[in-house]
Amino acid sequence: MKKTAFLLLFMSTVFCVNAQNNELHNFKRANQHIQAEYFHANGSLAQTGTYNLQNQLDGLWTNYDELGTKISQGQYRRGQKVGLWTFFQDDKLVLVEYDNSKIIQVTDLTITDNPVVTRFDRD
Repeated sequence: MKKTAFLLLFMSTVFCVNAQNNELHNFKRANQHIQAEYFHANGSLAQTGTYNLQNQLDGLWTNYDELGTKISQGQYRRGQKVGLWTFFQDDKLVLVEYDNSKIIQVTDLTITDNPVVTRFDRD
């Protein structure tokens, strides 16, 4: 009886440890970068981006909530936030300009049903 109880306890412990050890990330080398994907506990995509070979955030990173909605996107260069980052918040769009992870400017925009589109590719 004691051996059976011990065996059941051991098996349930092994099962619980393996159930908690699910892969919540995926890495793939591509030239001079490592492409990374991180996942929420529910399996939906949480973040995508790249690292350089020195293991620093480097390149475009995109973050998603558990429902798959994009919540932010921006660039890293050698581990520092740079350029224009976009944060999506309900009916607002927040644009944050960074230089070496320091905030340079913040712009709040309200998303409306009648967006104005401007083309910058014409002279």
